[in-house]
Amino acid sequence: MKPRTYKFNTLLEIEWIDIVTESGWLTPTMACKREPCSCKSVGYFLNRDEDVIRISQTFQVTDLERDVTVIPWGVIKKIAPCHP
Repeated sequence: MKPRTYKFNTLLEIEWIDIVTESGWLTPTMACKREPCSCKSVGYFLNRDEDVIRISQTFQVTDLERDVTVIPWGVIKKIAPCHP
């Protein structure tokens, strides 16, 4: 997915994939069938660069301090603005 710029604090839903680790004993056939985990995150757009996009799920209204989620572009499947 190509980096795209959104307006600061635009509410986004990001669909992405994450690694899966299985620590139990599996046959090679079972292990070869494991898939990555599909995830969705919703947050307010902070910024992006060539490697990642940054969103925050919560921010303080008075001083605007916030949390941050950093998602690499290589794992993103879809980004959609959330409309109220």
